[in-house]
Amino acid sequence: MKAGASWSNPRTVVMLVYPQVASVDVCGALEAFNLANFLTGHRLYKPITASIDGGPVTVAGGFLKIQPTCSCKELPNQIDLLLVGGGPGCFIAAQDKEITSWIRKLEPYCTRMGSVCTGSTVLLASGVVDGQRIATHWLEAIRLKADDTVAARVDEDAIFVNSGKFWTSAGMLAGIDLALALIEADHGRQLALDIARFMVLVLRRQSGQSQFSAHLSADITDDPRIRRVQLHIWENPGDDHSLK
Repeated sequence: MKAGASWSNPRTVVMLVYPQVASVDVCGALEAFNLANFLTGHRLYKPITASIDGGPVTVAGGFLKIQPTCSCKELPNQIDLLLVGGGPGCFIAAQDKEITSWIRKLEPYCTRMGSVCTGSTVLLASGVVDGQRIATHWLEAIRLKADDTVAARVDEDAIFVNSGKFWTSAGMLAGIDLALALIEADHGRQLALDIARFMVLVLRRQSGQSQFSAHLSADITDDPRIRRVQLHIWENPGDDHSLK
């Protein structure tokens, strides 16, 4: 733990949720902060969830409802970190004026803000990350990079990005990578490493999203013969692939 860090005033970590949010986006990141408390025996973080009205939200897939801790109106006046979860509902959430308005209202009260996966799309719609470098899911990054109206710099390969006040991550489980980086910044590398070991994860992934997206972003054929050729090219890009 860093010198001067205190558990008498735990850092408030808020995850903003909305209908059709991805459950792993919400729970993955928050679980890392919860483990910081568990492994140290001290309340270093106060992880909470919030929806606009405090009502339950159904996650993507419909197999679970999240009952948030509170509504946006009930959030404390000082928030150390506000994250927006991603998921299929992000596009509707990005068009919801009440959600984007609340993000703008809360921004001055947040020491740090960010998103997990496509939660970045909701942040973008609010305008708070204009001019910032951000990360998001690789597939959403492709869409955003092609949109001339996007006012942020999208890093399509990054697992997570720290852009000053704003911390954003790539798809789903990259929210845990983001949380570990934040915990390391707050309380040092050893605690982040202990949490990663407890979660059976590496503290730092060695490559970006391109290692996962290459196969998926290409036009994959249904013909197994052609698919074998495509796979060979992907795995051996330096070979001679001429017709001969």
